[in-house]
Amino acid sequence: MNRDKVTELLKNYQSYRYAIRQYENHRAYPAAGIANYSPLRGGSGMPELFFQRIGKPADMGHTTFKDEVDYQSYRNVVAWLEGALDTLTEDEQTVVKLKWIHDVTLKQIAERKSLSEPTVKRMHKRGLEKLAISLHFVKVPEIIKVNLCVS
Repeated sequence: MNRDKVTELLKNYQSYRYAIRQYENHRAYPAAGIANYSPLRGGSGMPELFFQRIGKPADMGHTTFKDEVDYQSYRNVVAWLEGALDTLTEDEQTVVKLKWIHDVTLKQIAERKSLSEPTVKRMHKRGLEKLAISLHFVKVPEIIKVNLCVS
């Protein structure tokens, strides 16, 4: 995977995590119960086990198969990024996260960490190289970009 793709994923990491949480909060989930039909006319007298999908109040289960596919893609991307970030040293991780996830400049990072700017640039470059190596065999799905029209 090239560095541009890595940085694009890092820039959107927080959004992917948030989208995952939203989907998990609103998707329908399977539930089991027991129905007792014995009081009904013609009822067998035996309780019967049933399964159904229960919607959450926010959307009552109005998620589509495409939503599930997108959710799985987002989950995979977040898991891959978190795994790849674990391969970095603590300093490299801090620099990469501040730069791409929290949108802090390398100069500001150098000031915060009391390091020279060239040192921070080396950590940043090395961190991105390690991430690209770590994610080399990962086929990242095309994630839909939302374009907002501002008039």
